[in-house]
Amino acid sequence: MSRIGKKTAAAAAGIVMIAGLVAGCGDDADSPATPTAAAVLNLPTDCRTLGSATTRAETVDRVELIDLRGDEWEDYGEHLRPAPEGATLVLRCDWFAGDVTGMDLRISTATPDAVTAAVRGLSSQGYTCEPSRDFAGTLCEQPGEVSYEEYRASALELVAARDGVWVYMSTSNMDGRDDGRGIRALLSEIVNDIFG
Repeated sequence: MSRIGKKTAAAAAGIVMIAGLVAGCGDDADSPATPTAAAVLNLPTDCRTLGSATTRAETVDRVELIDLRGDEWEDYGEHLRPAPEGATLVLRCDWFAGDVTGMDLRISTATPDAVTAAVRGLSSQGYTCEPSRDFAGTLCEQPGEVSYEEYRASALELVAARDGVWVYMSTSNMDGRDDGRGIRALLSEIVNDIFG
């Protein structure tokens, strides 16, 4: 290769390197759901092994796990759950104890941008979102109430979002711990287990 050819190749390599550095300088730090590095995910496949045995015993093990498969996932319940655009459902778990006591848990994946956009959209649906104190990511919550015939109970919807993972949890009439942390503890353990 001639001296001019070597100089041209070196200049081209320098331009490519600078372009790569500039491309990595986006300003997405304002969103806690924005990934900071590529994550290796350990996505769960069994509702019976989510979180720790202790936390499960304090929460979902007190009610019946309903085994829903195939089309039943779509047919069960009329309430629309928030999810990122293009989300893929990885695992759905439903626990129910009759009347208004139970929990619906859905773990989905989507692009990190879709997860970030979905978190931003939750505020318009009445959710409060902030960086979680228990796991790296965003925690959104919306308290409420459910009723069925003569039964009434407090309800809580939680969303954990991080690096392309979306965990939705809806509970009614169950927490399992006197300090009110049982359901939140289970959610935190699930997220921390996913990201190792």
